[in-house]
Amino acid sequence: MEVAGNGTLYALAIVAAIAVLTTAGTIFVVRQIGRNAPRRAPRHTGWWITPALAYVTALTIIPFYYLLYISFLNWNVGLPPITFIGLGNYISSVFSPSFQTAFLLTLEVGIGFTAFQLLMGMGIALLLHTPGKMASFVTTSFILPLMMTPFLIYTIWFGLTTPLVGWLNYFVRLITGNINPLFFAKSPQVFFTLLTIDTWEWLPFVVVILVAGLRALPNSPLEAAAIDGASAWSKFIHVQLPLLRPVIAIVLLFRVVASLSLLDSIEFFTKGGPGGDTTVLSYFIYLTGFGAEERIGLASAQSFIFLILVFAIAGALMFYIYRGSLGRR
Repeated sequence: MEVAGNGTLYALAIVAAIAVLTTAGTIFVVRQIGRNAPRRAPRHTGWWITPALAYVTALTIIPFYYLLYISFLNWNVGLPPITFIGLGNYISSVFSPSFQTAFLLTLEVGIGFTAFQLLMGMGIALLLHTPGKMASFVTTSFILPLMMTPFLIYTIWFGLTTPLVGWLNYFVRLITGNINPLFFAKSPQVFFTLLTIDTWEWLPFVVVILVAGLRALPNSPLEAAAIDGASAWSKFIHVQLPLLRPVIAIVLLFRVVASLSLLDSIEFFTKGGPGGDTTVLSYFIYLTGFGAEERIGLASAQSFIFLILVFAIAGALMFYIYRGSLGRR
């Protein structure tokens, strides 16, 4: 790949500066978290982490900064030359109405899907957290959808929602009289259909994590609340829920990040339709980079804006989890 003019030097200089800043920031945060960690006598020199470090560097760090480098270029496949435009891709993305619409839709879908699955998962987890054979069997059964590949899950739901012949179409017709409900052809039912599929796929993950968190809670606070005459609701609100906050934060961390990236299900079921109503940011970036124009530089810049959104949400949740360690001196 050849870049016209001194674009390569400019882009590499910016990437190098960002790499230094991000590395310094990461080292600072890690030191803050581990400042009061238990100290042990060193037994190893650290050479044993070299394979993992090399793996992460080759498959994550290098592609990350290469993508950052591309984001500063005006690179359209088939339309040379490739030129350095600095923050031009970022500015055009931020002020693009289509990008803004996809950005807001992504936030709505990610927050809505996550909130629904967390509330539903918490309710099921409260029913299953009491040890017993039936509870253990049901909890184990919840893991089964996690063993299925997304393609298999989407294929099953595609068959269930196929117009006129799908099982869900039959039940909807039986209950409402609607011969062809068109699950993916109209709004807002397309979002309810995607929510149902995503919940069926990932609700077991939420339930299993929350059940494990509930069963790991200490008994003494609950026993003290029972002695004081607290109701089941009061014990949940004032005892269990505060103790579960780190576990809930971890669930939110995984589910928010996953819900923001619905590229596979959108591509499989709706292709961004109907009329662009389901064009979330991940699919919008995919169309920018691999659509008709193949604007690689612009798609790279949009990807980094998307990463900033993900890092902001993940960073806030991680700060919430480790804020005790960060505040100690």
